[in-house]
Amino acid sequence: MKSCFSIAAGTYNLWPQFSLEIPKTIAINSRQCYRITGTNGSGKSSLLKKLLLPLLKKTDCYYLYLEQQMSAQLFAVKAHAALNNSLHLIEDESQVASYLLENLQSELQGRKRLCCFVLDETSQYSRVLDFIREHDVEYVCFIISHDEVAVDLPVSTLAINSVDASRSRLELL
Repeated sequence: MKSCFSIAAGTYNLWPQFSLEIPKTIAINSRQCYRITGTNGSGKSSLLKKLLLPLLKKTDCYYLYLEQQMSAQLFAVKAHAALNNSLHLIEDESQVASYLLENLQSELQGRKRLCCFVLDETSQYSRVLDFIREHDVEYVCFIISHDEVAVDLPVSTLAINSVDASRSRLELL
């Protein structure tokens, strides 16, 4: 495992009247899954949207974000497929994930580049984990789920704990 990027220590305002404290810089390693845990409202999805995704945009990586409510992604992927004369029928989350993973696979042909998978309570975990296992890719995978997700890849936990009503703390366990 090698460190790909890090989440800097500090206090981050995730939304008005709510902040996330990160007491120590967290090194994110390749070939590692990170399970993000915390109670409802602790800031798990906000961590992804406000901190992690902007960080990934500055990193030289491909990233695939499958969000909790995929209706907007479904519409966008349908439009992308239509504009590219794709023969794929895209009607549900499973087909969205398949289409995006196939596009990622074609982008990776002959290239070695980090792939970051960000999975926010989506039902497509197994499809993404199968992709990681089947393709020899450098990856980092972030998983939010209230259910126990069976992951047979190296996993670390990023725990978000509420400090009080206006802030939470993120720590690598």
